[in-house]
Amino acid sequence: MSEDTAVKSRGRRGGTGIRLGALLALWAGLAATFCGCGIDFGGGSEGTELFADLTIEGEQVEGKEITVQLDYTQVYPVDVDVRCWLEQEGQRVKVIGDGTIPLHPEGEPEATPTPGTLTFQFTAQGAGKYWVVCRTPADENNAIGERLELAPETGS
Repeated sequence: MSEDTAVKSRGRRGGTGIRLGALLALWAGLAATFCGCGIDFGGGSEGTELFADLTIEGEQVEGKEITVQLDYTQVYPVDVDVRCWLEQEGQRVKVIGDGTIPLHPEGEPEATPTPGTLTFQFTAQGAGKYWVVCRTPADENNAIGERLELAPETGS
């Protein structure tokens, strides 16, 4: 390898390292910016302080009964209203159910959480991709969701 070639190679590596370093710094800065602002990069049923899990049961076919089970852990000294919707493309299509999570008798942040479950049944009309989303109307950011894909009903 000639001395000219070696210098040229080093020049390219150095330039790539600077660009790569700048990209990594930019990526780290963006990640730090978005970590604390409530943006969720996940795609499913991640729990919140109140909602532990959301499960969907039943034959996932249009026109069939679907059961939604919302598991919660309550520490608040007040009843908490909950509403679950079926959403498609960001639009609320149907109310699945309303419920109330009863207050925690000792109601304080350090109290041992009281677990419980709310269950709703519904029948969805129309095959397609949906989200089942449950929220507290008092705080729309306190929500949990799960994807639901309904297959078309097949002829009997």
